[in-house]
Amino acid sequence: MIIQKCQANDPEGFRALMHSYGPLVYRTCFYYTQSREDTLDLMQETWLKVFRGIHTFDAQRPLAPWLRRIAANTCVTHLRQKPAPSLSLQWVTDETESTLEDLLPDPQQVEDQVLLKETRQLLRHTLLQLPEKMRTAIQLRHGEGFSYEAIAQEMQEPLGTVKTYLHRGRQALRAALQQQENDKGPQYNTKEGAG
Repeated sequence: MIIQKCQANDPEGFRALMHSYGPLVYRTCFYYTQSREDTLDLMQETWLKVFRGIHTFDAQRPLAPWLRRIAANTCVTHLRQKPAPSLSLQWVTDETESTLEDLLPDPQQVEDQVLLKETRQLLRHTLLQLPEKMRTAIQLRHGEGFSYEAIAQEMQEPLGTVKTYLHRGRQALRAALQQQENDKGPQYNTKEGAG
C-alpha cells in the first residue's frame, strides 16, 4: 500500500515510507560511515534516490532489500570519493590556545588505539571492495545480527549461497588482516614484547 501511494506521488505515502524504513536506512548508512553527520547526509541522498526511482520498483518484491541496496551503494560511492581527512597538530583547539599536540597522550598508551583504528579502516576499506552481495551478507550478519536463514530470506538467495558469501567475505577480511600484520612486521607485536 505504501509503495502504491509513493508511486502515485502521494506525500503521505512518502512520509509513511520514511517513518517505517528510516531506522533501516540509518543503520545501513551508519554501518558504513561510523559517523552520525555522514550518516544523516547520506540518508538524505538515499531518500532522494528512492523518491526518484520509486517508479521503477516492482511492488511485488520486498522493499527492505531494495532500500538497503540503495543506501549501501550511496555510502560506498561516498566513501570511495571522500578524501582522507588531514589536520595539523598545531591546530588551536580552544580559547586557552591549546593545540592538538598538547592534548595527545603518551605514545605508549596510544599504540593499541592506533592499531585498532588502523584495523577498522582496513576492514572498512576491504569491505568496500567486496562484491555487493557478499558485502550485503556480511553487513546483515555482523552489522545487524541477522541469522543465516533471515539473510537468505532478505537477500532472496538460497541458504547455501548466503553461507558461501559469508565464508568468502570473511576470508577476504581475514586475508587483509593477515597482510596488514605481515606488512607491519614484529615491531607491532606488543604481546610478545617485541618493539
